[in-house]
Order: sequence, then structure tokens, then C-alpha cells
Amino acid sequence: MRVRLDEVQKGRRGEALGTTSLTYRSGRATLAVAETEQRPTVLGLIASGRMRPDAGTVALDDATDRRAATRCAVVSP
Repeated sequence: MRVRLDEVQKGRRGEALGTTSLTYRSGRATLAVAETEQRPTVLGLIASGRMRPDAGTVALDDATDRRAATRCAVVSP
């Protein structure tokens, strides 16, 4: 399954997460850089389907089980 985030944003004028595009696929590790202290968490919540973006789209390709999209890990240094 592939998950695509196209120009997603969160917060007023993108304060919580600026315009971000990302594609990740099940079975592969993907590195996405999101600067500032809240942005990695916000990006992870949107990518996993636990939070809706204020702008942009999140699409699942080839998904037979929509719950599979929520199985992702966010690692922050």
C-alpha cells in the first residue's frame, strides 16, 4: 500500500505544519524531515490518519485494509 500526502498543512497559515508533500509505502522505511518541535508529531499524526490536515490531501493507493495506513512509526531525535 502507498500513502500520499499532497501539500498538506495544519494550523493557521501552516504554523503547526507548513506545506508538506510525502509518499511512503508499506514495507519500506521513509525519512521525512519536519523542523521545529511540534511538526514531526503533527506530520506523523496526519500521515497515519489520526489527524486531518487543514489543507491538502491524503490518499491511499492499493489499500485493501484502510487500517493498515495507521501502522506507522514516528521517530524523533
